Amino acid sequence: MLIYIWTRDDETGLLDDEFKDGDVKAVKADTDPIGGLEPKSSLIVKVPDPPNYAKVEVDIQKTDYAAGATPQDAHVVRRKRAYRLDWRSYFTADEIAIIEDGNQALPDGELESGGSVTNGIVENKFVFTDLRRK
Repeated sequence: MLIYIWTRDDETGLLDDEFKDGDVKAVKADTDPIGGLEPKSSLIVKVPDPPNYAKVEVDIQKTDYAAGATPQDAHVVRRKRAYRLDWRSYFTADEIAIIEDGNQALPDGELESGGSVTNGIVENKFVFTDLRRK
C-alpha cells in the first residue's frame, strides 16, 4: 500500500476543509504507476498491506464531517482527512528540508534516519499503525 502524505506546514490548512500537514492525501496500490512529479509534491510511504485492505483504503481517505448547527443544516467538514502521519518525527532536519522543498524528491538509497528510498517512495520505515486518527 502506498500512502501519500500532505507535507506543507505553511499558511495553508487553516480552514477545516483544507489539507493540513501530515494528512493522508491519497492511497494507491503498490502496483499503481507513480508520476514523475508525485514524489516532489507529496511524501509517498510504502506500508505492508493491512489484512482488510479494501476497507482501510476507503476509510483513511474519508473526509470527517460534523452535524450542522440545526437538523436542517447540511453537514460541515470537520477535517479534510480523519487520519494523519506525524512524519516529521521520523526524519532528520536535512531530510525534512528536501521533503518540504517541493522541487526535489528524496534521493534513492538509505535514509540517515532509517529506511530507504526507491524511485521516490520511502520503504521499510512505516507500518500502518503509525497513522493516527485526529
